[in-house]
Amino acid sequence: MYPQSKRHRLTPRCPFSPGKRAQTFTETMKNKTKRRRITTGFTIYERLDFYTYPEPMSGCWLWTGSTTGAGKYGGLQADGRLQRSHRLQWERFNGPIPKGLLVCHHCDTPLCVNPDHLFLGTYADNRKDSIKKGRFHTYSNAKGKARYWSKFTADKIRTIRNDGRIGKVIALEYGMSKSAINRIKARTTWPHII
Repeated sequence: MYPQSKRHRLTPRCPFSPGKRAQTFTETMKNKTKRRRITTGFTIYERLDFYTYPEPMSGCWLWTGSTTGAGKYGGLQADGRLQRSHRLQWERFNGPIPKGLLVCHHCDTPLCVNPDHLFLGTYADNRKDSIKKGRFHTYSNAKGKARYWSKFTADKIRTIRNDGRIGKVIALEYGMSKSAINRIKARTTWPHII
């Protein structure tokens, strides 16, 4: 692909694919430029189609292009700014989005751009939909296993509290810190479990 030069022969091997050499910075930049050129000159809708992959099991059209924010929604540069791909797809098939309305997902897949899976709604509609589907939790009020980061169940908490060993030994068994175990035993955390 590229002429072999002394610089390329001295390039270290790639740790992720043994037998292949790691790309130099110049090669990486050339590849990125090639990828950018693929969709240069296409309309917004041609780019939407290019980055859309139909998933046959769910019927979702998954976005494979860049993402916005924390990678939750698809994004596409249009009209000089990054716009969410599902909103562009809605406008393509259904017309403009009225001010104050969101484009929500029936399928609960943020990367889905299938217009059949999208609907317009207010913030309140979106919240009601997520509560109805069991996706909305107010973590400030949630206790125990309702918090997504929780590592224990009520049964494990009871077992830890009834265990006569010291916190350090129990912590090693459960892969937790000694202080976390001591807080459980002192009922500072998980106080609602009897």
